[in-house]
Amino acid sequence: MNPLFQCIYPDCNNLSDLPIETFCPFCSRLCRCPHPDCRSLLDFKALVDTCRNCRKSIMIGLQKGDYSAELIIRWLEDPNIFPLDKRDLAWNFYANYYLHHLPITLKGHTGPIFCLTLSSDGNSLVTGSEDKTARIWDVDSEQQRAVLKGHTDYIRCLTLSSDGKTVFTGSADKTAIIWDLARSKKPIILEGHTWMIRCLALSNDGKTLFTSSGDSTARIWDVATGQERAVLKGHTGEIWCLTLSNDAKTLFTGSSDNTARIWDVPTGQERAVLKGHTGEIWCLMLSSDAKTLFTGSSDNTARIWDVETGKQLAVLKGHTERISCLTASNDGKTLITGSEDKAAIIWDVDSGQERFVLSGHTDWISCLTLSSDGKMIITGSLDKTARIWDVATGQERAILEGHKAAISCLTLSSDGKTLFTGSYDGTAIIWNLAPRSK
Repeated sequence: MNPLFQCIYPDCNNLSDLPIETFCPFCSRLCRCPHPDCRSLLDFKALVDTCRNCRKSIMIGLQKGDYSAELIIRWLEDPNIFPLDKRDLAWNFYANYYLHHLPITLKGHTGPIFCLTLSSDGNSLVTGSEDKTARIWDVDSEQQRAVLKGHTDYIRCLTLSSDGKTVFTGSADKTAIIWDLARSKKPIILEGHTWMIRCLALSNDGKTLFTSSGDSTARIWDVATGQERAVLKGHTGEIWCLTLSNDAKTLFTGSSDNTARIWDVPTGQERAVLKGHTGEIWCLMLSSDAKTLFTGSSDNTARIWDVETGKQLAVLKGHTERISCLTASNDGKTLITGSEDKAAIIWDVDSGQERFVLSGHTDWISCLTLSSDGKMIITGSLDKTARIWDVATGQERAILEGHKAAISCLTLSSDGKTLFTGSYDGTAIIWNLAPRSK
């Protein structure tokens, strides 16, 4: 996934992954800056003066007190001041801090990307778009592997089986589709909803799919046959969100009727109605021990519920606009909420108090995630940027710029080293977050 210097001459066209000089090591002619917004055909000094991205990488090094960054600046002032071995050191800084950490843009969709998911092994990315297609990308090669066509309206949500062999998509055309990638079977179309499908969830064993819709119902489907097993009725408004317990025995839904509901999956019966919010419930999440449910609402609050009793445990007040997304730490002690007020808040679940307010975005936060070790938060916004935050201090660690329109969705690899963002600009971007070597 590392960009390379490329010789500009057609009769050569060689690549060099260790740019010790700005000239092709095969034919000794000029190379290009690999950044897509630069592509300069200049010597290194002029290149750094011209390319904002090249210059930014050196500034990062200077701020960190990196010796090789200082070398590069001194070298630019006088190219003859250092012998070749010192120039190599400077170039190695450039390679480590810049070339090997360029974001990779995946292009192919002809409309905004609304959803994406990553395979459990981190090798495949699946994106869903307004262009009515889902696309499968190979992460290592950055190539598009497949285009899934079948929906007649935009794809609103999707998920992937744990083995990566089956894709599930939900659409504004009121259907969900099961795509068997391994056996190239004809897609199974799930029909029954009378309004667009808002969200879906898959049981861990991959045998049962759950969908929710603007028609106020959630439905349970048998993946092998595509048969509808149950229709869950009770909500009086659109179901905006759902989540499933690990054993797939309990389903949780949040609705525009201001309630969340708990459903017994084996019987299809409603177990509890969680009342308290005074606005639509836009997002929810279940704690890893399945004892606590977190909800976020257009009433600007997040609420914590006891799953066993259905009792409201806490009301978290701090946002001044609708809560659009939330996530919780694996131990259930930390909740993070994102809002249309342009801020995210880190909450202490036990006390219900704010730890930090994360301010920096200039438009509302559309999505967020937490690294598996609980140390890093990543937020995506309509301001076209993603931002990385330190959980322990609440400090902003980085701003990721590259999209040309709002970021609609994101996901993080299990090791926390690679971020994937989807945008209304129709592209997905792969960001390498691994620590830069010195």
